[in-house]
Amino acid sequence: MCIRDRSIPKCSIVQSEYAEEKAPQPEKDTPQSLNDPAYACLGCDGTKTNKKGTKACRICNGTGRIPQNFIDRLKDIAKSELMAEINSRMEVARTQIIEEQKKPQQELARSIPEPMVYKIDPPNKDVPVYRMARISESLGDGYKTAPEAVFEKVWVVRNVGTTSWPESTEFKRNSGDPIEATVSHVGAVKPGEEIAIKVTVKAPKKPGRYASFFRLTHSQNKAFGENPWVDFIVIDPAEAK
Repeated sequence: MCIRDRSIPKCSIVQSEYAEEKAPQPEKDTPQSLNDPAYACLGCDGTKTNKKGTKACRICNGTGRIPQNFIDRLKDIAKSELMAEINSRMEVARTQIIEEQKKPQQELARSIPEPMVYKIDPPNKDVPVYRMARISESLGDGYKTAPEAVFEKVWVVRNVGTTSWPESTEFKRNSGDPIEATVSHVGAVKPGEEIAIKVTVKAPKKPGRYASFFRLTHSQNKAFGENPWVDFIVIDPAEAK
C-alpha cells in the first residue's frame, strides 16, 4: 500500500512525472553553432572579446562567430569565381575543338601540291619524227620449239608518219632474254608504205620460256615506233617423247 506524502502538492507530482516522460531534447548543432570552429570569428577566434579582453569583438559584435551576412557574401564570391572558372574552361575547350576541326582541312590543303607548269617547246621542224605501227605477225605468243631449233618470225609494219625512214634504219633487239637472233636491214621506207621485217631465231639449248623485244633504230641510235617481241617455249625432249 502506497501512502502519498501530503506535504507535496499533487500538481508537483504530475509535473515531475511529465518531466520524466517528456524530457527536453538537446538542440541540434547547426553549421553556425558557437562550438563549430569553422564558424568562429576571424577576429577573436570565438572568444567574443578583443585581443586585450576589455571590449567585445567589433567584428562579430561579441557573438564569437562569423556574421551571417559575411558568410553569404563569401558564398556569393565563391559561386561567382566558380562560374567564371567554368566559363573559362569551357571557352578553352570550345577553342580546342574548333582548332581540331580546322586541322584536317589545313593538312589537306598542305597535302595538295600546287599544279605543275610545264613549258612545252614548239616542235622543231628541222628534226624529223619517225613513226611505225604493226599490221600483222606470223607467230603468236608461246610458240613451241625444240632445243637449238631455228625458226623465223615475220612482222608486217607500216610507216604511219609523214616522214620517210632514213636509209640507216635497222631492227635491233633492245631488251628481254638474250637470244641468238639475226635481223635484216630495213632501210628507207616512205610514209604509208608497208614492209615485212624478218627475224631468224635459234632456240636456246635449255628448256624453258623465252621472250625478247625488238625496236627500229636509225644512225643516231634512236629508237622509234612500237616494240615487237618474240615469245617462245623450248620443249624438253624427254617430255616431248
